[in-house]
Amino acid sequence: MNDSTRASIVAEEENDFLSNFDIAKFFLVLKRSIFAMMLLIALSISVSILVLRYTKPTYESQALIKLEQKGTSAILQVGVFKDDNTVSDYIDGEIEFIRSNTVSIDVIKNLELETAYFSKGRINDEEKFGNTPFKAVYEVRNPKFYNQKVYITILNAANFELSYEFGDEKFSEVYRFGQTINLPHFRVKLNANTNSVLNSDGKYYFVMHNMAYLQSYMAERLVISIQNIKAKTVSISFKDENRYKATAIINEVINVYLRKNVAYRNQTNKQTLEYLNQQLDTTYQLMNKYEQGIEDYKREHFVLDKDLQQKTLDNILASIRNLQENKFKLDTELKSYKEITELMAVDSSYFLVATLATRDITDKQIALRLSQLDELENDKKRLLKGQTEKTYAYVQRKEALEKAESDMLRLINFNKTDIYAKIFTLNSEIRKLEAQINVESSGIDYELRKLERYYTNFEGNYNTLLNKIIDIGIAEASTVPNFQILAAAAVPEEPIAPIRWKIYLYGGIVGLVLAIALVLFRYFLQNKISNVKELERVTIAPILGVVPKYSKGSLGVSKLVVDQSLRSSISESLRSIRSNMEFIGTAKQRQVISVTSTISGEGKTFVALNLAGIIAISGVKVVILDLDLRKPKIHAAFENENIMGISSILIGKNTVEECLCQSPIESMQYITAGPQPPNPAELLMSDAFVELIAKLRTMYDVVVLDTPPIGLVTDAMIVMKLVDLPIYVVRADYSKKVFAFNINRLITANNFTKLSVILNSVSAEASYGYGYGYGYGYGYGYGGGYYNDENVKRTLVSRLKSLSDWISSLFRPKKK
Repeated sequence: MNDSTRASIVAEEENDFLSNFDIAKFFLVLKRSIFAMMLLIALSISVSILVLRYTKPTYESQALIKLEQKGTSAILQVGVFKDDNTVSDYIDGEIEFIRSNTVSIDVIKNLELETAYFSKGRINDEEKFGNTPFKAVYEVRNPKFYNQKVYITILNAANFELSYEFGDEKFSEVYRFGQTINLPHFRVKLNANTNSVLNSDGKYYFVMHNMAYLQSYMAERLVISIQNIKAKTVSISFKDENRYKATAIINEVINVYLRKNVAYRNQTNKQTLEYLNQQLDTTYQLMNKYEQGIEDYKREHFVLDKDLQQKTLDNILASIRNLQENKFKLDTELKSYKEITELMAVDSSYFLVATLATRDITDKQIALRLSQLDELENDKKRLLKGQTEKTYAYVQRKEALEKAESDMLRLINFNKTDIYAKIFTLNSEIRKLEAQINVESSGIDYELRKLERYYTNFEGNYNTLLNKIIDIGIAEASTVPNFQILAAAAVPEEPIAPIRWKIYLYGGIVGLVLAIALVLFRYFLQNKISNVKELERVTIAPILGVVPKYSKGSLGVSKLVVDQSLRSSISESLRSIRSNMEFIGTAKQRQVISVTSTISGEGKTFVALNLAGIIAISGVKVVILDLDLRKPKIHAAFENENIMGISSILIGKNTVEECLCQSPIESMQYITAGPQPPNPAELLMSDAFVELIAKLRTMYDVVVLDTPPIGLVTDAMIVMKLVDLPIYVVRADYSKKVFAFNINRLITANNFTKLSVILNSVSAEASYGYGYGYGYGYGYGYGGGYYNDENVKRTLVSRLKSLSDWISSLFRPKKK
């Protein structure tokens, strides 16, 4: 199938749908469903009201902070960021830190979230955060009792009733405030809050939460997101039913983050202080040792203090002192290398290694390489959060880290070898200078001078350590967090959910959708013919016209009504039908007309009676026969007895003249059905019936036959073969669409080519625009008339009906 053929088929389907869709019928169903639609919309809005009434509002408190790009190791001259590419990783790390249980646990404990207090309400319970009438001090003995409600009913200022349910167990007892209560599952003591008013008969309950629940609660409701990555701003928000609680949690999260941030930034200073204090203690002990040694030596050798002025000796001693200081520095640096090697061997943090062990190292490459190792280690740990140790990226980072560690150890070994060589050289020079000293000639005790020299060196080192401790203390006191609070958390005024106008809007939309769905459902379930357009679409028979619905109450039985008001809508419509009959009738002066329907209740007797009446009113001599021998109705229409009639004529018991009855119209007579025979079909198939019709044709201008429903018995089929114009009655909003198949079958299979259809009991809305004189072959339009009894108005539905006819005609496929 090519594209043009497919497009043609689609176009035909669309045209069929548009032509089959009856706008007037749709609006008629809409009109009849107005009450149900309004009820559905009202129910939807009522549900919205109930949702708003029984749903706790949720508030969101929000704060905005700005992270700053600052270093944390002033001693090592190393910053937090290597370059701008690490900013995103740094922000992600800070966000994860704020989300971590480390922060959450402190927030929970600081705000005492382990216990939640509520007051009972008629609809919703209210959490009494920060304004509890009492405080519970408890110890849970059964872990399963966590997150259970314990109800408190305050009886007076001193007493309360405690009750709870746990499984099948129910407990209730009266206690005093301040009394320790020992229960099977927990131990508790309630202390009255003097700052809160204890309402008598106040009903409350509290819940004891475990840490796992609270951590999950914090993780679910705490939302941290990057607001602007270039500006390094981070949004922190928290959602809760209590707006004060949400605000307090946000502020406490920021406070805990601030304290831990400052504590982390001071960790380097604290570790440095610990190391310096250890060195200070060691140096102080050595100073005391050498000072005590000097005193002991003087007492043992009776050495008197005297001023040594010999310039040569002083220069030698000064040189030796300088060499000793250089050797001390080299020893200290060698010790630092040893500490680095030991810390690396136990897999310590490289940042910690760099902080503790690189203070006295002259090679700046060591600190830089340790910083690189720290970055590689952190990068490897970050990968493990989302990947496994077997992934390529992790293996690559691990190999890079191992290579960097190997290079670091080679550099340390090289520097240690160089230091050993320098120490060896210094020792040689010190021995040479000491050999130049002649103790006897100088009169100076060389051993005393040696002790004094060591004491002086340690005294200088002690003063240096003291100065460093003072500097680090100043740095620690001036440490500030590496973020700024741009917008502090404020108590929200309006909830974020539910939003009232949205709930009402959604409720109205749902109600409207349900209402439209109901109308469409009713429309598509309509399997009954309601107007001429539908009748046209389902049958091939010509349509003589429509008969409007009788609007003056229930008739009970079919009656003659056209003689009561000659200008009524029913009279006008039947005149139009009488005129249209001339276009599809025969050239005979005298006609026999049969009126039938598919089932009982479609109004065939009413149409037959009043059609005969309207013809008779015009001066034509008319007789109507009741051929429904099983369920006769003509006699009831004229309030007559059914003693004799068609059945008695056909069996020869009575003559036609004996059975003729006069109607209220002068030129109209009628014959009732007569007593019910056991074989109605055989009577109508008899020669006597043919002779009866022939005789009546000579006596009257028009003979109208009211036949049985053709969908139930075959009697009407027999009669229709003898008539000039068979008429089929269809009742609006009563006859089903499938009845039209019976009409079409009569025309195509039984060759009733003159069969015509009348649509009976049509409402004003369904009939307007077609007129009450729908003309076969001449379009719509008997065209009006004055109705003094029906009060027919052109309603909105009627106008839409006319509009739908015009629109449908545009899309109706043209006959070729």
